[in-house]
Amino acid sequence: YTRRPAVERFWPMVRKADACWEWLGSRTHGYGNFWNGQRHVRAHVFAWELVNGPMPPGMLGCHTCDNPGCVRPDHIFPGTYADNQADMARKHRSASGERHGSHKLTATQVAEIRKLRDDEHLTIRTLAGRYGMGEHAIQAIVSGQTWRAILPGAATR
Repeated sequence: YTRRPAVERFWPMVRKADACWEWLGSRTHGYGNFWNGQRHVRAHVFAWELVNGPMPPGMLGCHTCDNPGCVRPDHIFPGTYADNQADMARKHRSASGERHGSHKLTATQVAEIRKLRDDEHLTIRTLAGRYGMGEHAIQAIVSGQTWRAILPGAATR
């Protein structure tokens, strides 16, 4: 028994379209998985390497299309973890505010906290108790370290 070469096994698992080329095989967190004959690799990285050669050391395969299932080589570019995070932030694709899985406040509550601090001069301790939050979390909110997109008194929803 001889196993077919990886490249012969790879392309039948891809549905090519005008835009993204979707991986039809197994996925983890939306990213394709592929056995290259030696180890499991991300399908989009394998596709990029077929066209461009080995991914530079320390680099990831980043998507210009923001579609983790895409394996179209010209939609992939090498970048560091920091590059990928900056790209995600630039495109407003990172989870923040109410979209963040561990949020405890709503955008409306954040706007209220800032308004109460500015208008009524409530203490950090008072606000923390009123909203069931720690003082450090409230301080980060009122100083703009967190929830930067919410302005005091901003109408949300």
